[in-house]
Amino acid sequence: HIIRENPQQKIRSDIFYFPYGCVVFWGVDQELENQYLQELKPFEGKQVKKIAGDAMSYYYDTEGGETKIDEEDDVI
Repeated sequence: HIIRENPQQKIRSDIFYFPYGCVVFWGVDQELENQYLQELKPFEGKQVKKIAGDAMSYYYDTEGGETKIDEEDDVI
């Protein structure tokens, strides 16, 4: 999990990498998302023909700073 913060614009971006090859971007503009995906190309086994969108729960603990995704019992 990568957290990018821009204090000047008060923007927080989160990028989650899953061990089965999925990457989730929250609060990341299209240009930066494309940049990260290009950096991952050397590790790509098989390119996905169509990017899929999905909804999942997102938990952020403001006291401990712990961020989690709960996707079918995968808590990251």
